[in-house]
Amino acid sequence: MKIRTILAIAALFVLSSPAIAAQGSGCMPTTGTVSGLTFAQDINAGLAALISSNSGSSAPATDCSGAAVKGQFWVDTSVTPNLLKQYDGTAWIVLGAIDAANHLWSPPVGGGIASVTANSTTDICAAPAAVHNVSGSTPITSFGSTCAAVGIRKTLRFNSATPLTYNASSLIVPGAQSYTTSPGDIADALYLGSGNWQLISITRADGSAVTNPAVPLATVLYGDYATLPPKTLYGYGQAIARSTYPAYTTAVTRTQSGTLTAGNNTITSVANTDGLGPGMPVESTGVQAGTTITSVTSTTIVMSQTAVANGAQPISVFTTGYGSGGSNTTVGVKDCRGRGIAGRDAPLGNTAGRFTSTVYGTGFNAINAASANQNETRNLNLSNLPPYTPSGTISISNGAITINGAAGYVYSDSGGGGLGGGGAFGHAGYNNLSASQGASSASFNGIAQGGSSAPFSILQPTVTAECVVVVQP
Repeated sequence: MKIRTILAIAALFVLSSPAIAAQGSGCMPTTGTVSGLTFAQDINAGLAALISSNSGSSAPATDCSGAAVKGQFWVDTSVTPNLLKQYDGTAWIVLGAIDAANHLWSPPVGGGIASVTANSTTDICAAPAAVHNVSGSTPITSFGSTCAAVGIRKTLRFNSATPLTYNASSLIVPGAQSYTTSPGDIADALYLGSGNWQLISITRADGSAVTNPAVPLATVLYGDYATLPPKTLYGYGQAIARSTYPAYTTAVTRTQSGTLTAGNNTITSVANTDGLGPGMPVESTGVQAGTTITSVTSTTIVMSQTAVANGAQPISVFTTGYGSGGSNTTVGVKDCRGRGIAGRDAPLGNTAGRFTSTVYGTGFNAINAASANQNETRNLNLSNLPPYTPSGTISISNGAITINGAAGYVYSDSGGGGLGGGGAFGHAGYNNLSASQGASSASFNGIAQGGSSAPFSILQPTVTAECVVVVQP
């Protein structure tokens, strides 16, 4: 009787206490005698605990052992919003928040950090953590195939210069090219199944994206940069390796079909020669090494050397050349030292007529054309001067005749024995004058005209900045 009374009181306490009303014991009595009502109440309390995920302000201990059980759930009402937790055998893990005010379920994104060392196959699913610190310099070709399901995402934080080897199926890298990380780079990896992964994004430590389609390759930028911006190089006409900058090489290379004739230096049936011009390297099967463009028409390219094969071939023209000292393994970077940049005069044949061959030579409408004369000052030539008439005087020593040479006309007085015996005469432009009648000598005394032959500036008001070229996507 005493046992039944105690259990009944305990059951009533469980049912009446709001703090632990949803944490009734899951342990039914196995000894003694209890009434059917008490047993039913005990079962209801245990079921209420299950239904409410042991809702309460303190961790539940509803097992017969008086402790939490591995895998047990608990809605922690001691905080707002309430947290749903699960016991892992040692600690309560937060699965998410129950936002009752807004009726939202807010699970944590990720959780836990694991460390892995770079290998050819670096298994980032071996550990359940959502974030992995990756160290080492071994090139990675895959992130493994042990993930539990397709669509799993992992965040990778790189601590080293780790090469990521691009593959169109097993390791898809932004920009469709291999990339070597820097310490602090972060990547978001998506599992596609069968050991295939795609890096959705790679963000540098400074927050910039590895691939930024908003700034196209080969874009020239000017700015007061304290350090070289990511994905750029200074523009001074240098040669860079095509293997190191494959995307940039593709961006500045025009490749299209053209027809070669062995022994002839003209490529015919070229679809688009707009922007091509003299000096640009030409490469193709059947084109000799070191060949450049000498001239173009709307459908032809004239080369510096003759072709050694016949037929239609892909023709590659490098608009920025090979670069200073470069070869067919390099590509050039625009030289923008001390230069402004102007739009081409006739893009797609839409001629403005503002540039001419006088300043830019025969390739004035080509990409990367530079003006022939680029010094900051010039001296005037005679043809640059406006028309004007020099002034001066002529004096005759014995005849007391003075002739004013202004406007190119000279006049004599009629004072007797002077030049010509009196009467007016005129002549445009005297240098020297001699006479024999009544005069022993004559001379022209010119008055200096103009300035001191000082050169004039041809440079517009200009402020300098660092000039860089985007060479990586």
